[in-house]
Amino acid sequence: MYWKNKKVLVTGSSGLIGSSLVRKLENLGSEIYKTRGRMHDDLTDKDICRRVTYGIDTVFHCAAVSEGAKTMSENPKLVITPNVVMNTYMLDASQMNKVKNFVFLSSTTIDHPEEYPGIADMKKFGEQLCKFYARKYGMKTTIIRPTQTYGPNDKFDSRGHVIPNLIKRAVSKENPFIVWGDGSNVRDFLYVEDLTKGIL
Repeated sequence: MYWKNKKVLVTGSSGLIGSSLVRKLENLGSEIYKTRGRMHDDLTDKDICRRVTYGIDTVFHCAAVSEGAKTMSENPKLVITPNVVMNTYMLDASQMNKVKNFVFLSSTTIDHPEEYPGIADMKKFGEQLCKFYARKYGMKTTIIRPTQTYGPNDKFDSRGHVIPNLIKRAVSKENPFIVWGDGSNVRDFLYVEDLTKGIL
């Protein structure tokens, strides 16, 4: 099996996608390293990025500063700047430490820049950086662009996305039960376990 005994780093390992990847990689016999959140492993610090990527075969970069839809529409720079810095430092550290493959979790927001101003640009920049490091330095990079993901370890607070928020409102027996939008919105949803199976 490919993943057996491979040294893998999962950033954002306690989050929705990261925790699912960790469970699968454990079952496949990987040697797993995890970042422990901003309080311990602040990935906007280049020295920490160099430390956590040292000796790693594959980086699954799932960590992200994220907020709910309200913040994303009213003040997106709260997430844009730290994510751009984090993605840049992680790619640079991975290249310096000769990581064999850097797996970048992008987003389908790229396909809807008018709906996700700033956020789509930030993810697009991350993809362009991956391509740059592959072309210029020969580091293998893999870009995964999942649609809206849901499942275990999702956020059920103000930072949550559509599915967990709808579940939370249904459980609290909201009446009338109002679904956002005017009915013209179209969304695809992807169960996290299916996503991580596809990634591996």
